Amino acid sequence: MHPGFRYHLASLMAVFLSLVLGILIGGAIYQDSGLVEEQGLLISQMEKRFLELQVNLAAMENQLGFNHQIWRRLRDFVIADKLADETVFVMDLAANGWDWESLSGALEKAGAKPKRLSPQDLAAGFEAAQALLLVRLGSEKPADGVFQKLALLAEEGAHLTFLWGLEDKPPAFSLPLSLQIDCADIALGEIALVLGLAARAAGRFGLAAEAEGVLP
Repeated sequence: MHPGFRYHLASLMAVFLSLVLGILIGGAIYQDSGLVEEQGLLISQMEKRFLELQVNLAAMENQLGFNHQIWRRLRDFVIADKLADETVFVMDLAANGWDWESLSGALEKAGAKPKRLSPQDLAAGFEAAQALLLVRLGSEKPADGVFQKLALLAEEGAHLTFLWGLEDKPPAFSLPLSLQIDCADIALGEIALVLGLAARAAGRFGLAAEAEGVLP
């Protein structure tokens, strides 16, 4: 189940249970047959409405899954062989983990060879000339010195790409000249990523208001 649907359903359940609890407490305090009957009817109506919402949420989730499959197929068609025989280095600076399979799968569909990289590798003599380097950002500030090193790599010829998910909010800081994708956790963002890498593009793309466009 998509996280958004889980949170929405949990919120609905919490509201429903709170209302039922309030009604039951009120009925226990005020012993009136008419009031108790009215409360029972209200609870019954609320249960019916809650079940309807559950059905609607399930239908929406099924539709979301169907749309996800369509976007995946479209992604695979659009990005096929766009990065043939390219090596793409991927470094994760986010604390909440990375969906490596999704990203590596997209890069491999494009013909690239993804390779994971750590900040420690940067200090160990990483060869930057013409390298494609992806850096995933989260909502936390990266360690001091990382961006200075990345900026130096860009000056040496590396093509930098910073990417983050729809719900991530990278802290406000100045990024080196780079390609930036703000929806890298969905198929549309993966399409933008591959097209941007293939063109060695720079600029911000995705779904945020600050983006120059959806695709490079």
